[in-house]
Amino acid sequence: MGHKEDVPQHITAKALADRVRSASCGFELVLLLDYDGTLTPIVDRPDDAHLSAETRQVLCDLSARYPVAIISGRDRHDVQKRVGLGSLYYAGSHGFDIAGPADNSFSHIEGTEFLPEIRQTITSLEGNLAELPGVLVEGKTYSVAVHTRLAADTDIPAVEKVIAETLKKHPRLRTKKGKYVVEFIPDIDWNKGYAAMWLIERLQPANSTVFPVFLGDDQTDEDVFAALPDNGLGIMVAQKPRPSKASLRLGNTSDVVGFLKMIAAQQP
Repeated sequence: MGHKEDVPQHITAKALADRVRSASCGFELVLLLDYDGTLTPIVDRPDDAHLSAETRQVLCDLSARYPVAIISGRDRHDVQKRVGLGSLYYAGSHGFDIAGPADNSFSHIEGTEFLPEIRQTITSLEGNLAELPGVLVEGKTYSVAVHTRLAADTDIPAVEKVIAETLKKHPRLRTKKGKYVVEFIPDIDWNKGYAAMWLIERLQPANSTVFPVFLGDDQTDEDVFAALPDNGLGIMVAQKPRPSKASLRLGNTSDVVGFLKMIAAQQP
């Protein structure tokens, strides 16, 4: 807990698989995965982030042997539909909405009292940003995201002004920044890190200890890297090195899939 921020050491998919095999010996492996930028490459439009058939198959294979959870900023129903596997655990909207496999009642929800305010904020942002080309407002159940990857640099100050004014009108919300995105979420003590720990605690078998491994690429994933226990491993997915609370770094989503395939293929 409380990991120091440093530049994580780059590691190959095979070396990481070997390390996880060794470190998880005697423990129950739990895999926690971000979606965008981790399981799928970053794309200009969120709707275009489709999971490949190869990645879906390896997730299916993994979930037959280990608990696998997707922890995403996307709405839970959205990421659940995109992955399309009923055997996984899903934490959407930065962990505000958690549900388990279809055949159990594993669930947790935070922030329901903020839903009317989220809807008001979606309407407000859509109206105030409608005339700025390339600015995308993504309304979700428990949050609203403003994407600027396609926006002109000259329009960014106007976007930032609208965001600041909207936040002033809705003080019960707070903003969270990622790559070319600012997200409005309920201003309560909950994030991806808390969601990850909630999942880990409940996925731990009786009389056993889990070895949690989390892979993520964005600033919002730092909450998970910081929350992981000492007997866990945080892996940042990034082409270029940068400071992070993660322990290690994979270069891209292909490395992620390669690593997951090796873990799925290992002998019990």
